Amino acid sequence: MKEFVCWSQAGVGDVINTEAEAVLPAVFKAVHTASPLKVAGPIGTQFQDLRPENYTSLRQEELLEEFLRSDAAYRRMAVFGRSGSGKSHLIHWFKLQLPSTKDRLVVVVPKAGTSLRAILEMLILALPPEKQGPFRDALNRTGEAVATRKGQKERLLNEIAYALGETTPSPNAADPDLERELIKVLPYLFQDIHFREKHFYNEGNIVAELVDHVFAAPTAYRPAEQRRSFTLDDLPVDPLDFKDSAVQAQSALRFLYGIPEAPTLAVKLVNACLDVAIGRTLSFTGDRLVSLMDDLRKHLYAERRELILLIEDFARVQGLDRALLQAMIVQGDETNQLCKLRWAIGVTTGFFEQVVDTIYTRVTHFVNMDRSAGRLGGEKMDTTALAEFAGPYLNAARVGLANLTAWDNDASRTAVPNACSGCSEQPVCHPTFGATAQGHGLYPFTQRALWTMARRADDQVEDAFNPRTLQSGVLLPVLDDAVPALATGQFPPKSLLDKLGGNRSLDAAARRELRRLVGGEEGRMGALLELWDGSGHLVNLPNDLLDAFGAPRIPDAVAATEDVEAPPSDGEEIQNKAPIVDQRSREEKELELWAKGGVLDKAVDKLRPLIFDAIADSIDWDGMGLERSRFCGTEDARPFRRRSITFTRQGTRGAPSLVMLEIPGVSAAPAEFDKVAIAMGGLLRADRDGHWDFPGGSDALATYLQCLETWRQDVVAKLLRLTQPIDGWDHSAAAAELLAIGSVINGRLKAEADQVADVGVLFAAEWPAEVNATNPEMKRVYDGLASRQADLRALLRSLNSGSKGGVVGTLVDPTVALGALRRLRANNWRLTQTPPDTLDFELFKRCADLYKKTAASIEPAAASEASMRLAWLDEMEAAFGASAKRSVILADLTATRTAFGDASLAGSSSAKRLDEALAALGATQYDEAVAAARSLRGADDPVALLPAFARARATAVTNGRAVAEAARAFLDQVQVRLEEQASQQAAKVESAHADIAAIEAALIKIDESLEGLEVVNVA
Repeated sequence: MKEFVCWSQAGVGDVINTEAEAVLPAVFKAVHTASPLKVAGPIGTQFQDLRPENYTSLRQEELLEEFLRSDAAYRRMAVFGRSGSGKSHLIHWFKLQLPSTKDRLVVVVPKAGTSLRAILEMLILALPPEKQGPFRDALNRTGEAVATRKGQKERLLNEIAYALGETTPSPNAADPDLERELIKVLPYLFQDIHFREKHFYNEGNIVAELVDHVFAAPTAYRPAEQRRSFTLDDLPVDPLDFKDSAVQAQSALRFLYGIPEAPTLAVKLVNACLDVAIGRTLSFTGDRLVSLMDDLRKHLYAERRELILLIEDFARVQGLDRALLQAMIVQGDETNQLCKLRWAIGVTTGFFEQVVDTIYTRVTHFVNMDRSAGRLGGEKMDTTALAEFAGPYLNAARVGLANLTAWDNDASRTAVPNACSGCSEQPVCHPTFGATAQGHGLYPFTQRALWTMARRADDQVEDAFNPRTLQSGVLLPVLDDAVPALATGQFPPKSLLDKLGGNRSLDAAARRELRRLVGGEEGRMGALLELWDGSGHLVNLPNDLLDAFGAPRIPDAVAATEDVEAPPSDGEEIQNKAPIVDQRSREEKELELWAKGGVLDKAVDKLRPLIFDAIADSIDWDGMGLERSRFCGTEDARPFRRRSITFTRQGTRGAPSLVMLEIPGVSAAPAEFDKVAIAMGGLLRADRDGHWDFPGGSDALATYLQCLETWRQDVVAKLLRLTQPIDGWDHSAAAAELLAIGSVINGRLKAEADQVADVGVLFAAEWPAEVNATNPEMKRVYDGLASRQADLRALLRSLNSGSKGGVVGTLVDPTVALGALRRLRANNWRLTQTPPDTLDFELFKRCADLYKKTAASIEPAAASEASMRLAWLDEMEAAFGASAKRSVILADLTATRTAFGDASLAGSSSAKRLDEALAALGATQYDEAVAAARSLRGADDPVALLPAFARARATAVTNGRAVAEAARAFLDQVQVRLEEQASQQAAKVESAHADIAAIEAALIKIDESLEGLEVVNVA
């Protein structure tokens, strides 16, 4: 039966449909399984009081009889369970058994293909035409406003806003003031045009979901485990919306963004208004629904008919559900003239607890589908019951829709046709794959395969079997998706295993061995062993099964066990085998699950230091020329550190590093995961035992060494990418150039090349704090380099290490440094590299930033320095002459000082100042400074003159100026003394002239007196 497909792939969807109401009656009858039902009446006062022991088993027919008991005044049945547990299937079965008659009206509310509005229309149509008018008028009152989807959203938002505004604070509110303020401002949020356009009018949110619920009639059912309601994510609380919203809406936003408790309270207030808002959106309030139900029941009472209401999913009537419940629990009698009402509703457990629990004690029957569907009478689902449940679906797929429809239309029909009857393959098929008690073959499943897949699709299959999950998660993937593979001898495809959770039973070593044995067939052979066997061993399934699938036999593998009981769960021991003590650590077990698609969590902390140390020790740091301690270590600043190692699918987020190693990598194939799991599992075991001498240790060690080499190469490649030159930038050369510029400025690096001396200079001890710079700009350039000299040396040494083992030492490979110096000299000391804009390694980033800053500032600094040096030279030549040497200056000024000092023409202070200046100049290399300054004249490139700046001692410049100033001051004082002496001599001459004049006057007077005397005497 190789490549045998006994059903039509195109018709599978007609038969296996997860929505009961969408299945045609013929198919429904063909696949229906009359499982015993767990039924209970109300116990205690609330739903939580129901215990498993309170339930009894009833056949479906018995439950139907109980539901229709004529002496019962009413019947109220809640069919509850998880979504997909068969609630609507049971109610749909009720529907098929309960057609409307002259004695009863059956109203069925399907869970798909309808809306809340459509449900109301259905109830209105049940009234006589003359009584439909008021209700239809109310329903149509919404008019054209809700003709479009946007109009429907606008109407709902308006009604939410109005309902909020009518709300009153709860008397038991924890914060009445906050609740009162939110009631005032929240309506503005729903009315604001900005929030509507940006948030509420979008699809995929709660507003769109509620509008669909009220107005739309989707063909696909979307289960609602809870009432549709707003959550915190549905409220716009982004402060960026503040400026675009209206003033009133801004008030609401202030509360939602500024008060931590406000959003939660706001959601509570909005959800409390939803029922009112939904009813008003439809223009059909809860009171009107109660009135509608009363009118309908009165009409039926008058006709002596009873009403049976079947609601497949009670969530379909949210918004009017509480009002409907209120109407549904009113017992009909002669007084109120309401007809007898029997109802059954399907409701998820969560929805029940939110709504229906309020009438818990009024419900007559609770049917627990989580504990009913598919069972043959036991408390749990088992392999046999599962096969019996799946068998009718498999048979219906083979019979096909057309034949099922013909069978259903045949009034003389008996049992559903069995496609296996008369099949030529049955003699091989049924013994190989198994069959149900009804004779339905399980091909291409077996009991074991069916159970294994069901457990993978739903881990609650034993305690809470879910028919929808079996259909969508097991039957459809095999009978529909995998048909091409079955028809071409490629079944089961690996994609089937991937859909059902991937590898679980085969460990990494087994999967690796399987690849070795079957080559390119490992994908589907892995699927076959995982799903059809599940023992975790490499075994050969029955030959007929392998032939049917076109699957190869595994060389030297043992035959699979014939046991078809449920395969062992994780941690259980394989039946009929001696217990095996699992010696693996928790981390080793976790590693195996990780290889199968799980998450790596606790094992990370164990593996990371082991792998890091192994990689770090295996790298040839000498060959790379890298200093290990600079690029590898436990500190956060190191590019490669322990936390650089991450694992694909690890539970915790990895810390970013410059050199990251992800094991095995996001794009790694399953084979690579297995290989790495074997290697790391062996590493953990060897670390624990202290050796590799354990079962499978040799293979694990060989695999580990292969992985270690791969990891090492990965890390080395990333370290090289981090450190190698990139686009006109060489970290190492840049550091050497910057050290050279600093050394040129401080005079340690000469203009002439000397390889030995040059390398020694770059790694010399600390630079002097002061240099021969005469302007602040050049000093700032130097100070910036000096402050980073340790970093620069560390960078240069780390990338050019010549020490053994990559450890810190004095040996350095000079190749890069010498090459950088040659280029620097050739470029006249200009920095010509282009630093990258972004660098992640902080050591490299600091170097690049300093390089960029130095390159930008060195030229203006050199130009300013040259200008100041030439200005000084002009001063010196003006003061001492163009050709004056230090010895001449000292001799001339010393002689001048002595001559004027001996003549007492110089003051003591100026003479002392000149003496001190001359003494300082005598200890200065003045002539060299002058020569260096003269070399600057006529130079076009000031940067090329950096070595010349270092030749001219700053003290020579200072002392030269000091001598010129002191000599000028001394001579000025001598001149003053000379002028004073000249003035004193002039005063003395003038006084002598006066004395002479006085003497002459006196003599004249005496002469005159004597002449007078002579006259007298004559007389």
